Amino acid sequence: MTTEYVIHPIPLIVFETDMPKMTHLQNYGQKVDMLIYSWYIEGGPKKVCVDAGGSVEILDYRGFSGGKTIQTLEEGLGKWGVKPEDIDIVLLTHLHHDHIALAPQFKNARFIAQKLELEEAPKWNDFPLYKGAFPDDMISAVNIETVDGDATIVDGIDVLLTPGHTIGTQSVAVNTSKG
Repeated sequence: MTTEYVIHPIPLIVFETDMPKMTHLQNYGQKVDMLIYSWYIEGGPKKVCVDAGGSVEILDYRGFSGGKTIQTLEEGLGKWGVKPEDIDIVLLTHLHHDHIALAPQFKNARFIAQKLELEEAPKWNDFPLYKGAFPDDMISAVNIETVDGDATIVDGIDVLLTPGHTIGTQSVAVNTSKG
């Protein structure tokens, strides 16, 4: 029998950005509110998060001003009775700063990303639209294990290679009571 999980969204920050960054060069001149999340996946023998998230301070440092904190990572996870250091696995959907900046807070976690993402995505830092989006300092701050394509991480949690937003984006499939 496959383990069933409950997915808990943890909204961390809201800020405004250019829509072409989210729609692969479409919709120039339009803005969109962007939320930065981490996701806690409850159930099973391992404590799992999807993405580490970011902070307003890191967004400001990276040139994205006007962000507002919704809650800290500790507050968000605390609602489910866990702390960042309790997490066993963090699945990184991709390596942009707003998905990896808080990774050092997960002191005991394994970090998993796609091999293609780790090898190729930082090369996009030279492309003007993504200048500095893949911060070497943040990527090298944690030990990232890689998978090459679709893979089962633990019973009921799989990652799927779904390039688009970045060259090595991965989606996470989680078995829940609804499917």
